[in-house]
Amino acid sequence: MIITKSVLNMVAYSIVLVLILLMGLALLKAKGDNADSLVSAEKLAQTNKIRLDEIENAVEEKVDTAVSAKMAQLNRSFEEKLSLLRAQDIKHQQQLIDLQRKIDAPAQSQKGLTWVVNPETRHSYALIPFALPWHAAKAFAESEKGHLVVINDKGENEWLVQTFGADTEYWAGLTDEAEEGKWKAVNGEPVEYFNWAPGEPDNYRKNQHYVMINAKAPHLNHTAAGRWNDVPANEPRIGIIERPF
Repeated sequence: MIITKSVLNMVAYSIVLVLILLMGLALLKAKGDNADSLVSAEKLAQTNKIRLDEIENAVEEKVDTAVSAKMAQLNRSFEEKLSLLRAQDIKHQQQLIDLQRKIDAPAQSQKGLTWVVNPETRHSYALIPFALPWHAAKAFAESEKGHLVVINDKGENEWLVQTFGADTEYWAGLTDEAEEGKWKAVNGEPVEYFNWAPGEPDNYRKNQHYVMINAKAPHLNHTAAGRWNDVPANEPRIGIIERPF
């Protein structure tokens, strides 16, 4: 059989067609694979987005829970402090009412003071007939043309204890309210004599700026009569009035 040129051309042409067909099939397959990959990637992206949204929601819920718990704790603390302040305010208002009632009392009850003369100082002394905070006691003493007692020496201190007793705490006219540790007398006299109880003055809680005598506290070894202590101003006590006539 003789293979002519035309036959060879037909065979070559057929081979080319087959190759083209195979290439087309390969391209179609590759395109199909890429499409499947794109679909898979899209599904994975959607899945990841859903998961991220779930995580974000969970974090927001935890943050909201923590913030709510903290706010509730702060609110409780605020309410407790507010209740305490209200109770203190009621107490102070009652003290003011009682003080005003005493100030507005008939003059004869305020003038009914028993004056005692100290032969050493030749000053007169009297007890305020009711307990008052320090500043109110100071004002009362001044209204009687005197001042809260200023104790200048051991003899005067002992005379006061013997005259007015050792079992009652009395206000004295000594304060360091202007400057801590710098004790000043209410009548302007220089302060040279002190009779502090052991461990005093200690300015406990940073608000003890006023002197009382007969400070007895056995648990603190405060047992001797006539000893002094620094205390807050708002504790009602009887004051001793002193005047130089």
